[in-house]
Amino acid sequence: RSCRLLALRLMLNKLNPVNFDVLKFIFQHFV
Repeated sequence: RSCRLLALRLMLNKLNPVNFDVLKFIFQHFV
C-alpha cells in the first residue's frame, strides 16, 4: 500500500496541479 501511494505521489508530481486537485478530491472520496 505504501509503495502504491508513493508511486501515485510521484505520478502526481509529474502531472499538472489541476490533476493533483482532482486526485485529492478522489482520494478524499476513497478514504
